[in-house]
Amino acid sequence: DLHTVTAMNVLTNIIPNPASMQAIVYSSFEISRISAFDANGRMVLDSPMSGHTATLNLKDWTPGLYIVIVHTPTGKVAKKLIVK
Repeated sequence: DLHTVTAMNVLTNIIPNPASMQAIVYSSFEISRISAFDANGRMVLDSPMSGHTATLNLKDWTPGLYIVIVHTPTGKVAKKLIVK
């Protein structure tokens, strides 16, 4: 429902952003999987996770804008990440 999606969006964050070597995804919700797509829609990451934080290793990512999808048992939320 909309309330859950809004809460997930507010309670999920990627720090630092912009990032270069790594970024950490924080969520108040349990993270079950993280997917990431580049600006051309190509999937660059699709990995099962567990816990409330996940570290993204960005050293092989091309600089640019990415959409990171954080999957939780409650639903999923999309966050923008800039890799520099």
